Amino acid sequence: MTVRPLVLALVLLAGAIPLAAQAGAPGGAPRLVLGLQAVRWTFCVDFLMDSSAAAKRLPNSHAPVRADGYGPLAPVLRRLIVDEAQYGGWIPAELCLLAADTLRLDNDRFSEKDAGKYQLLGFWSIAATPRAGTPDDGLGVVVGLYSTNWRVERSAELAFLDMDVIKDDMGKVPESPKDRYEARIGKTVVTWDGFLAVDSTAAQNAPERRWWLDGLRNAVWTGRLTLRPAWERRLAGSLRISGKDDLAKALHGSPIRMLGPMYSGGSGEIRFYR
Repeated sequence: MTVRPLVLALVLLAGAIPLAAQAGAPGGAPRLVLGLQAVRWTFCVDFLMDSSAAAKRLPNSHAPVRADGYGPLAPVLRRLIVDEAQYGGWIPAELCLLAADTLRLDNDRFSEKDAGKYQLLGFWSIAATPRAGTPDDGLGVVVGLYSTNWRVERSAELAFLDMDVIKDDMGKVPESPKDRYEARIGKTVVTWDGFLAVDSTAAQNAPERRWWLDGLRNAVWTGRLTLRPAWERRLAGSLRISGKDDLAKALHGSPIRMLGPMYSGGSGEIRFYR
């Protein structure tokens, strides 16, 4: 398989290994819990970043982890670095958006009266390890945390989590039976046009991620995302990226992008520790 840097390949794969290793949560009780109730869908893209671009986005406390030294690397990305060794020094990253009927941030509950609307939570993470202490190639660093609800963003800010408000939209491609999903994240626009697989299957491997993230007022968090989805479905279609900010450049510059599967049903939560 040959994948050139300027020809971005969209690879669709069910049952991909999660970006972060599956490991236990930090000791003690979480300081903050963000719950997702009645998950509608997930939309995740695994990709590779140039090492200098990844280092630029990471805090000084963490160093990027090379793809060829990253244990839980997704199989399609691993196949790329086996076939084209020059990408072994690139850095695994992930953009993930999660939609649910209801979000809970400790005692605050966020939902809509309109049954067609949902609450969205998103993150951009980069594989990294602490410069001091015990190296851990299963951790990522969240460099962007997102929601479509400004009330969620405000509550997160009060809890010293740095979150940005984004916009998204779902509908049909004009004059086409294809579905369209579009997310505007800062100056990056991510657009997917395509179809969901007709058949869904029971979710076998619920994705789990562990992160570090810098918060507000010098707060440093670790987080653990756990999803308990009921179903998973393949995605078939095309992914387009536009924009000129760091996220758009990172996605454009990746030699490969892997999208899916889409999980739905069930619930999930992010437990934050300090």
